[in-house]
Amino acid sequence: MSSIHRKVKFRAFLTALSCIVLLHSFTTPAEAYERNGIKWPFPTQIISAYTDVTGNYSTALNQAITNFNTSTQVHLSRHDGAPWVAQVQNYGAVDWEGMSKTNTGNGVYTVTWARSKVNTAYIPASTAVSRIKILWLHELCHVWGLGHTTNPRTVMYWNVATPYANGISSLTSDEINGINSIY
Repeated sequence: MSSIHRKVKFRAFLTALSCIVLLHSFTTPAEAYERNGIKWPFPTQIISAYTDVTGNYSTALNQAITNFNTSTQVHLSRHDGAPWVAQVQNYGAVDWEGMSKTNTGNGVYTVTWARSKVNTAYIPASTAVSRIKILWLHELCHVWGLGHTTNPRTVMYWNVATPYANGISSLTSDEINGINSIY
């Protein structure tokens, strides 16, 4: 190969590399997480568990709380009488395993209280702690301000059974980044 051909190839390589670098500098990384538009006024909150949150439900809730506290910029603790309540009841054959509701006040999107529920019609007490933990993580993420994703390998996938079946056992980088972007 002549030196002219090498120079042409080298210039073509440099031009292609420059284009890639230039294009990359104009793009921003995609955020897979979705925000639901709500936010607590402080990144430290307390959750109170009703007396029905026992056994595997209680163990899984504690593990979910620990996962938030060690992985994100928020802090959640468990004490009675809090504005955020966890419940476990048989709500019957409805279309959800878990649900979270919030009330906003002091501005349209500021959370003043929340209730996170597990439906024992679909998640009985004999369910594995690791499976219940994913459900609690999903519901707690909603109350911290995250919405559903279309990625079945995240906790916030719309159907909680799918990430669990895919081996997800704790908050993913998607939820962690989402929570940290809010708080």
